[in-house]
Amino acid sequence: MKLIWTDEAEETFSNILLYLASEFSERVADKFYNECYKILGQIKKEPFLYRKTEIESVHKVVIHKFTTLYYRLDLEKNVIVLLFFFDTRQNPNLLSFNS
Repeated sequence: MKLIWTDEAEETFSNILLYLASEFSERVADKFYNECYKILGQIKKEPFLYRKTEIESVHKVVIHKFTTLYYRLDLEKNVIVLLFFFDTRQNPNLLSFNS
């Protein structure tokens, strides 16, 4: 299956990397980046590997204790749509699955 990044996924991913680099170090940001791409490889191979949410076709995976990736499966188009990365310290009511 092909991975498609939404604009929100790209933006939230970039924001996390910038935050980690500025508040911690480039090494921490690189470690997060590498972990994300390892998990994205797993999702490509086994899209149903991670937990389904209450929203139809939406799955989530914890990247780090403070970051969760949400993605949607579109089986008709044979794609995995990366919706956004969510900081779990935020209010869960801010979650939006409109992408």
